[in-house]
Amino acid sequence: CAANVVDESHSTVILPAAPLIEPQAKHDACQKLGVPNDRPLVGFVGRLTGIKRPDRFLALAATRPDAHFVVIGDGPLRDAVGKEAGALPNVTLVGWQQDLSVVYGALDVVVLTSDNEGIPLSLLEAASAGVAIVALDVGGVGEIISDRTTGALVADSSQLSSRLAELLDQPTLRRELAHAAQRDVRSRFTVEHYLAAHAAVYRRLVRGR
Repeated sequence: CAANVVDESHSTVILPAAPLIEPQAKHDACQKLGVPNDRPLVGFVGRLTGIKRPDRFLALAATRPDAHFVVIGDGPLRDAVGKEAGALPNVTLVGWQQDLSVVYGALDVVVLTSDNEGIPLSLLEAASAGVAIVALDVGGVGEIISDRTTGALVADSSQLSSRLAELLDQPTLRRELAHAAQRDVRSRFTVEHYLAAHAAVYRRLVRGR
């Protein structure tokens, strides 16, 4: 295991740069995705693989018939997810989408249900676009989201439903957390910080430290 081989004092975490996303107007974005515009939209954005646990996302949909759940992505589980989504009246599988301004213009909340992650790009995208986040505290997710400050960060998948309900039932809280995450990500996950961190590593290497 690398954790037992690499001395932490000899390692550096370099945070990636977040894409700058300006979301399209919600009505237009929903129309382009083919999803309803008259209720909150909750999104899963990512590869449809086992480790991403889209099954957890679909289980959430069954708990909130008043919201619409959108699966955005592709992968080896697409057929299985599509079959299960087809049995739920409030779920739409739209597949992979190139235009992120449409994706995040439509969504009100993004949920991350993965068993493990690095620094998930989908959360950087969502935060940059001003979309609220509910996420499992796995991998590097805590580098992006601070619980009850910039989103809802949960330790266990059993808490996803209640924390999602908080954001769906309290639009003001949802907007406040989304705006806080947007400010934070756009200040910390910049190209300038990314390049400066690399430069600092190279300087230490040149000095032999």
